[in-house]
Amino acid sequence: MFEDEFAVPSFKREFKKAKQKGLILKAHVGEFGTAELVRKAIEELELDQVQLGIAAADSRSVMSWLCANKIQLNICPTSNILLSRVENYSVHPIRKLYD
Repeated sequence: MFEDEFAVPSFKREFKKAKQKGLILKAHVGEFGTAELVRKAIEELELDQVQLGIAAADSRSVMSWLCANKIQLNICPTSNILLSRVENYSVHPIRKLYD
């Protein structure tokens, strides 16, 4: 999990080792960053999944790219609301991301 969503490059070596051991690669990114940061983290770390990643909802191209590359987003709406990333359930982008 990233303590700092913007620290993607500093984790490359560790993620490469994990990939070599056959682990599923996932990272916490895109809760407070941008849609492009989500894509960048996936590409640079060769992620299979993203913890949260709701920022992807801000870009149709990133959402299409996630779908085409079969990247799973593990989203927790309650966390997003408690951290004030999303105001409430009715405006949460989970439906947009799912569709």
